[in-house]
Amino acid sequence: MLAVILGNKPPGWVIVLVDQTTVNGVEVVNAAIPFQGRAVPVAWVDFEYPWKTVDPASQNTIERYLLTWLGLAVPRGVRLILIFDRGYARVELIKDLNHGQQPFLIRGRRKVIVQTKVRGRQRRLSLGRLPHRMGRPLRYRHVLP
Repeated sequence: MLAVILGNKPPGWVIVLVDQTTVNGVEVVNAAIPFQGRAVPVAWVDFEYPWKTVDPASQNTIERYLLTWLGLAVPRGVRLILIFDRGYARVELIKDLNHGQQPFLIRGRRKVIVQTKVRGRQRRLSLGRLPHRMGRPLRYRHVLP
């Protein structure tokens, strides 16, 4: 499906929406690419609770498998921009993405508390208190939830 959506001349950057949902008691972590006004699934991993063969802490591992597969599946020269819901705002995931130089965006609410450097000092702030302008995207560096 990824090859079908990207076509013969893939763009240099591709947005990938990553989300998790429950379908009839089965957890599904999926990746979808916006295409003609829709989000077309291109990869997914499913699992059930309680864990039978995998350590309960391994949901993070399953998510990493999905993200690794995506990175390996895209054609050479194509970069992914991963967009996550607030449920993915975990320090270890953010560190992994930063370490791999993987561009990403995590949506968050104003009430989320982050630790960041403001004017050279470590501070804990809510997203609503960080410098921003309404209606304009802003990139914060060195931010961990």
